[in-house]
Amino acid sequence: MKRIGKVIVFILMLIIGMIIILGTLYVLNGSLEMYPNAEQQEKARIAGGTIVLMGFIAEFYLAKKL
Repeated sequence: MKRIGKVIVFILMLIIGMIIILGTLYVLNGSLEMYPNAEQQEKARIAGGTIVLMGFIAEFYLAKKL
């Protein structure tokens, strides 16, 4: 892969890394409503976990390209 391609892949990896961090924070903090109930908290954890899982899959795919 040419140098510009490697730079683009590296930048994408940085962006996806930030998305993984934000997804992890979403899992830890849960729903961002003022008074969330248990169902809203569970939905937030599922969504955050999905974001983190998909982020890791994308990171591994891009790491193989690098």
